Amino acid sequence: MQTPRYFYFLYALLAAAVLARAFGLDGYSSRLSVTERPDRVVVRWSGPVEPPMHEELTAALARRRSDTRPIVLTIGSLGGSVAEGGRVIELIRQMQRTHSVDTFVDSHCGSMCVPIFLTGTRRTAGPKANFMFHEVRFRDRDEIRRKLREIDLATDEARKIEQTRIAMATDDLFRAYFEAPRVNRSWLTGMRKSITGTDVWLTAAELMEQRSGVIDALE
Repeated sequence: MQTPRYFYFLYALLAAAVLARAFGLDGYSSRLSVTERPDRVVVRWSGPVEPPMHEELTAALARRRSDTRPIVLTIGSLGGSVAEGGRVIELIRQMQRTHSVDTFVDSHCGSMCVPIFLTGTRRTAGPKANFMFHEVRFRDRDEIRRKLREIDLATDEARKIEQTRIAMATDDLFRAYFEAPRVNRSWLTGMRKSITGTDVWLTAAELMEQRSGVIDALE
């Protein structure tokens, strides 16, 4: 019996997906690298704020607890899990008890990556680096909507319930992580309002021009 052609097509797609994941071409692979320099240690994370980010950073930083050089955490991420991001932030804060842990962005930093960046002892970025801000996004959003429909809530009422849930979670996130040292509180209040229902993208140069306090200097 001859194998249908579409099976060969499926096999090819599967093989391509496996290779993309293996070589970091699928947009989801995470990479951690450490570069030793005479005056600092550069720890670079590229990928989503998802496990194993905290685990890998913990291992990398633990090996340098006796090293007196400053640490620079270079991040390139479009965000991910609030829970994982919170663990990374706590890890950085613990390391800052004995070390300077600066943060740097040379390409992009969005969503939960921004609070991690704000944890830096000193925060720098390339002028063209892109930063993205938005409201909290729940991964169970579709499930919540389905349940609301099941209990016969009107569409407008269901939408209001969801918007309230998102707004409350976003307010909590801003209070917990965005009110960092040197961040302009008036600017932050305006940003909180501007992200309602949308994403806001700004370059590092624009953040400096707006006197946001998010970035200490451009490099």
